[in-house]
Amino acid sequence: MADINNVSGKLGIPWQSEKDIPFSHSFPLASFIWDLSRCAVLILGVKKQKYLDAITQWLHMHTHIPKEVQKLYGKLQHASLVVPEGHAYLTSLELMLGMFSNHVFMPCTPLRHTMANLQWWQVILSQEHVE
Repeated sequence: MADINNVSGKLGIPWQSEKDIPFSHSFPLASFIWDLSRCAVLILGVKKQKYLDAITQWLHMHTHIPKEVQKLYGKLQHASLVVPEGHAYLTSLELMLGMFSNHVFMPCTPLRHTMANLQWWQVILSQEHVE
């Protein structure tokens, strides 16, 4: 790591040594664990719980403003980088975003399939290993 930090310093590339991660077959990056030996990407436990908490909180509300839909959609879209089949379970949130148009503070009731889509995400994110 010292060699890398030395070269990057000479090149004028800012590098924060406290964020250095020793070379390994498995390493954290962008809230995921990248396991090169297994060719797998996993969602960190802390991040999974954050996503589950967001879904639970969202389901307890009867109406939502665009910002709330955007926040949940963004979290699940990030998770779908690891769980590609999750894209199919984002469509109801995408449709909701389209419903708001210019009404950024107008609450909206979730569409019919939204609950089922979010329950699918809850099952997936509740698994011990999400990859």
